[in-house]
Amino acid sequence: MSQQLLRARALRSVASTSAPRPALAVPRAAAQCLSFSTAAAPQPIPRCSLAHTRFARTGVPAPLLRATFSTSQLRRYANQEGVSPSVVSAFTTPFSQFLQILSRISRILLFAALGIASVGGAAYEATHQYVEHRAMPRCAVPATGDDASGWTAEMRDESWGPTAGTDPRLGFSGRHALRAAWIALNWGGGIAPELFFGGSRAPGQLGTAAGDALSLEGMPSSDGLLMCEGTLQAALDAAEKRGIRLPDIAAQRALAAPGSQLPSAAIDETALALETRLASVRERIGTPTALAGALAGYTRIYDALASQSSASQEQKARLVRLAGRLGSVSAALGQRAEAERWLLSSLHLAGAPALLADTEDAQAASNVQGALKIDAPRASSVPSASTSAAAPTEASPALTRALVASLISLSALYATAPPGSTGDDSGRVTLSTALRVQISALRLLRADAARSALVTTPNSNAAAASANASADGARLHALWLAQHDAVLGLHVAETLWALGAASPSSGIASALRSLWGGKEKVDVKQSLAWLEEAERNAESVASGLGSTAPVEKKKGKKPQQTKTVLAEKWRGETQLQVPAARLLRDAKRVVATVEELKLALAR
Repeated sequence: MSQQLLRARALRSVASTSAPRPALAVPRAAAQCLSFSTAAAPQPIPRCSLAHTRFARTGVPAPLLRATFSTSQLRRYANQEGVSPSVVSAFTTPFSQFLQILSRISRILLFAALGIASVGGAAYEATHQYVEHRAMPRCAVPATGDDASGWTAEMRDESWGPTAGTDPRLGFSGRHALRAAWIALNWGGGIAPELFFGGSRAPGQLGTAAGDALSLEGMPSSDGLLMCEGTLQAALDAAEKRGIRLPDIAAQRALAAPGSQLPSAAIDETALALETRLASVRERIGTPTALAGALAGYTRIYDALASQSSASQEQKARLVRLAGRLGSVSAALGQRAEAERWLLSSLHLAGAPALLADTEDAQAASNVQGALKIDAPRASSVPSASTSAAAPTEASPALTRALVASLISLSALYATAPPGSTGDDSGRVTLSTALRVQISALRLLRADAARSALVTTPNSNAAAASANASADGARLHALWLAQHDAVLGLHVAETLWALGAASPSSGIASALRSLWGGKEKVDVKQSLAWLEEAERNAESVASGLGSTAPVEKKKGKKPQQTKTVLAEKWRGETQLQVPAARLLRDAKRVVATVEELKLALAR
């Protein structure tokens, strides 16, 4: 029994030692990769499967295997059945990346453009709103107040509309065009790109070049006038589309029966303001095309105002001013006969048709000395009763100013020789006529100055009178008379010298002088006397309107110590500030011109 047990144990131990050792367990994926078949081509062995098999054989710990490959990578590559990359997939990925980059760039550009457009549009509209609510009301003329001197009525001719801003009836585009015209006229035409990038402008190109920008000194350039003309025309077109226009008197006159009187039509103040501003801008541009447009515009305005039945002094002064402008524009276009007709009609409108006839009777002999009823000009001289009778009776200050301006334009027309005239006789005739007109204007000026002095002398409290707006207007009117007295004195001096130079010489002395090439000396004593008188009047106007201020130093220039600017007294109200600034500018020009002429006569 015991022997059998021992024999069984021995056989069991021998069997256990002789039995083969079981193989290591290989993962399924690795087994698939390591299997070979003669029927099928060998499959590519994934790298991860080989690594897994090697790790399984060598017994690499699982944490190291997980640190080298993630679980998702092992799972994906373990289940992959040998995919080979194609040519299409090789080009698809870079092209998609290019489209993504292009999409990002386009989005950046789109948002940048939207941002720039938004900022630009906001700035544009903010500028227009500032002009609408701040700038234009500041320059507007008050509708009420004492206007004994007529300055408010004159400045209303230069207004941009009946209200402080723009008329709401013009619509969005019309109001923006009108504001753009105001900006171009008052702030200029902007800066050309050539100022920063160099180069030169083409003729007629808008914008201010570098050389022009440094010489403007705050004055609107011609580019601003051109832009103002275009935008004003756009505003006028927008107004006409909405029925805002002047009555077509020419068409009504053509359709009416001969001899019938046209009915008085209502005038839209907005259309009148737009037409007046456009004609004024074209007159300032000065080109033949612009002057022709200004002449047509002033003619439409004159016809519309003349059709009104009002016979007030303000309406009469307005028509006289328009007739004078029509004469000046016609003269600038070379239409001498038309200019003379308009200027003479302004005298008839003012009620002074005999103003020139009295002077012609006094100068029947065509003698220069006989024409000078005012022999020695005196600043404080008061004309006699016979001299004052030449002025129109009961003329308002505005009507007097309009009449004097027309007389000055008429004398300038006569002082220029007509085209095609030859010989000294025709020149002497036109110069003599110009001198008669100048003397008539001087008589009218001094008569009105004497009448104004009689009215303002009884005021005892000068400080209170100067603080009053009516007194300021009367004082400005007196300065206007003194300034144009200086202008007429300057014209008289030039005309006297021209008459002396054009006088025929006789005798052997003149023949010998012409033979030897010598020049006949002209007597310049009278011309110098008139020049000195004009200079005194202009200096008195400049001292009454201006005050001294230090000059800002500029690099590369040697400025004067002081300059004359408009005094603070005249800066309060628009209807006085604008004409006062113009008078001060003209007075300084007269002083400079007189100095040049005195030097020329002294040679």
